Amino acid sequence: MSISAYSDDKYWTIKPSGFNFITKGSPECALIRTAIKRYLKDRLFIEDCRKLTKGFPNNNNIDTSFPVDPVAFAHFNKSGSVGLLANLTVNYDGLCKETPVLGDSEQYSLTVDRNGARLVGSSVWGVLRGLETFNQLVHFVGPNQWALNFVQVDDFQRFSHRGTAKLYFKIRVF
Repeated sequence: MSISAYSDDKYWTIKPSGFNFITKGSPECALIRTAIKRYLKDRLFIEDCRKLTKGFPNNNNIDTSFPVDPVAFAHFNKSGSVGLLANLTVNYDGLCKETPVLGDSEQYSLTVDRNGARLVGSSVWGVLRGLETFNQLVHFVGPNQWALNFVQVDDFQRFSHRGTAKLYFKIRVF
């Protein structure tokens, strides 16, 4: 993986109930639409550990909420917020391929700045990689409180076989 990244102390505040994805691309892609629904339902803005693991004990005596990280809470309660982020604009051009093929580009650019949040993928698979990065950059700072630092991430695979090394090596190598 090759990546260049930049981060800033300025950040957006996010309220899950008002956050949405805007997709722009040609053609409309069911794979991206399904991924976005999954992130909104099961992956993004999770405050309860039971949503992460099927079969997690549903015992009312167990606190299943994520603890508030005091360092993150202090950082995101400074005056660096530029406002409420309402959406991530996702843009791609290309075919909506159900399966990647060796040599397909998975390049994406994720920009979070004063103008909002934008994800541009060179393909559907680039968008999927970018969505996962976005998911990892959103910080939980308290009940119904989320934040996202200004960031610029440009990512692309170094080799044409990103993530497929396991196909070429025996398990004992890993």
